[in-house]
Amino acid sequence: MAAKKGARTKAKEFVLSQTSSLCPKCLKTLPANILERDGKVWIRKHCPKHGEVEDLYWGDVALYRKAQRFAHDGRGVTNPNVTKTAVTCPQDCGLCRLHKSHTALANIAVTTRCDLRCWYCLPYEEEILVRRGSESGFVKIGELVEEELKAGKENIGPGVFAKPKSLEVLSFKDGKTAWMKVNKLLKRSYSGDFIKVKTKTGKRVVTTTDHRFMFLNNGNLTRKVIRANDVGSKALSILKIPSSYSLNHIDLME
Repeated sequence: MAAKKGARTKAKEFVLSQTSSLCPKCLKTLPANILERDGKVWIRKHCPKHGEVEDLYWGDVALYRKAQRFAHDGRGVTNPNVTKTAVTCPQDCGLCRLHKSHTALANIAVTTRCDLRCWYCLPYEEEILVRRGSESGFVKIGELVEEELKAGKENIGPGVFAKPKSLEVLSFKDGKTAWMKVNKLLKRSYSGDFIKVKTKTGKRVVTTTDHRFMFLNNGNLTRKVIRANDVGSKALSILKIPSSYSLNHIDLME
């Protein structure tokens, strides 16, 4: 049972606040106390079936109190996926209308297949920090790509790419921020077929028909598109995958 805020539950132990938590075994939602003890913050709850459970919540009570000053409930989501009237957190998570958290840190995954046209990741109007020569500043990603392609572009089959002369972006090197040269800006679209390559080990690779691989030809390595090779050709893998490895499917398009 949750104690009142400020109550002393044990020697040198005080209740900071109450919350709800889960039993780690049966996942039953339980009332819980957030406690201060020995300069740390703990969370404790009692399950009728599995007994008392206590875990370290914050390693420094002073830091916890500092963070509490910035605690803020957002406005919630305007289009919740779970819309039923009565919800039980977190069993009905999905998100429901009880969700009040706001975005604190957004993680964006960028791959080598990015064509700089994702509306949710790198929209046309998104600004990035770049440097040209001795001048640096923010530019719209869409305008940057179009400008570089207009200055000079080369065809690469279904797409085009540009080689900026003096374009740099802020990145990391040896654990420190540093300006790094941009070698290519690629703009490519694909609407063709896919092909599955199955190796002797049973591994399969899904790729586009124009993806290039290194093949062994008369003792020499030759770079050829995958559709130009026949069954029985020997391809050079960029990664040695032991036959005992459990992964049996690699999708390059993923």
